[in-house]
Amino acid sequence: MKKLYWSLLFAGGLSVSSAYAQDIRLGVKAGLSLTSFVGDDAIGTRYKPGFHGGGLLELSLDKNLSVQPELLVSMKGSRYENTNLRYNITYLDVPVMLKYKLDGLFLEVGPQFGFRSDSELKTNSASIKWKNHTRDVDLGYAVGLGYETPKGALVGLRYNGGATKLGYDRRLSIINLPARNIYNSAIQLYVGYMFGRL
Repeated sequence: MKKLYWSLLFAGGLSVSSAYAQDIRLGVKAGLSLTSFVGDDAIGTRYKPGFHGGGLLELSLDKNLSVQPELLVSMKGSRYENTNLRYNITYLDVPVMLKYKLDGLFLEVGPQFGFRSDSELKTNSASIKWKNHTRDVDLGYAVGLGYETPKGALVGLRYNGGATKLGYDRRLSIINLPARNIYNSAIQLYVGYMFGRL
């Protein structure tokens, strides 16, 4: 029921934005991520590198303001200090950013809907699937800043955090990590390109 609610809310918001959009542009983006777990129970977790990339749609509301839904494949998870253990989680992320632009610079903020596609616990020599220990949907938020050149090239820095607890169980998988207060956290540096108006 919650999934249906959020999906309808997202679709409704996108429809309203499209109705008021003056210009519509397509774009692509990709970059590096530093991801980890945060929260009271995220003891010993450390950031690990990953990748994210995908497409975006910019719906301009006026000269400076636009709504930007995106569809991204995002590698998240965490590593643990003094061990070779890593949690790798892959999401299909759908951020919906409210974007303010001024002379090439832009600020952006909005909700993010993450749909988990895969997850594993990995060491240097083996990996164990653990999809049953993590939630299918990760609701969160994103905030960032960046710059777009007059020719459409862009670079940006974004933080996104989870608002949904990561695990179903009181304890997360085989290392007995408490999961009551663990959330995703990601710092993303990206480059991209905006195409012309549709």
